[in-house]
Amino acid sequence: MINKPETKPDGSKQGISTIFEIVRDRLGVVVTEPSKQKLRNTKPKGDQENAQPYWKTKKLSEMTKAEWESLCDGCGKCCMVLIEDDETETIWETDVACRLYDADKRVCTDYSNRHRRVPDCVRLTPENASALPWMPETCAYRRIARGQSLPEWHPLVTGDPQSTARAGAAASKFLISEDALDEEEIFSRKSIERPDV
Repeated sequence: MINKPETKPDGSKQGISTIFEIVRDRLGVVVTEPSKQKLRNTKPKGDQENAQPYWKTKKLSEMTKAEWESLCDGCGKCCMVLIEDDETETIWETDVACRLYDADKRVCTDYSNRHRRVPDCVRLTPENASALPWMPETCAYRRIARGQSLPEWHPLVTGDPQSTARAGAAASKFLISEDALDEEEIFSRKSIERPDV
């Protein structure tokens, strides 16, 4: 629930506008009104005008929690149910998603409690980000851990939170919840092989 913003003595708004200020101050990213949903990378003026953004200068282990979370491009591919062939170690995508995944919004519906509610949800860390073969090859965590740059369509690069979907890099909005199928049905829904690059 979001409370109606209150005007503080200095004339600024307390509430929603404060959230945007926090994002700007902590991440160097400006978030405009929710209806516009635009992000843009901000650079310091003056001597630091040519400063590189944190994802180019920091290791994953050096990032703040806010910086770490901002790396997620919102593709939703890590929330897809995958099938691994035990003999060949081939990983297949399905058109099935985790029970907590909202396919239309491409978000986890209970992100802060996901590991408790879905015990096999893998906790991504700086230590395992480059080693998980099922992570999408475009994943920012995986790419930075391997010394690669962010894709040109990443929201931190474009300033547009919808750029992942526009680039065709997001999961389909038509994924089926795993709760709607039994295990045999899920195994029958493998579609394309996910490359391990």
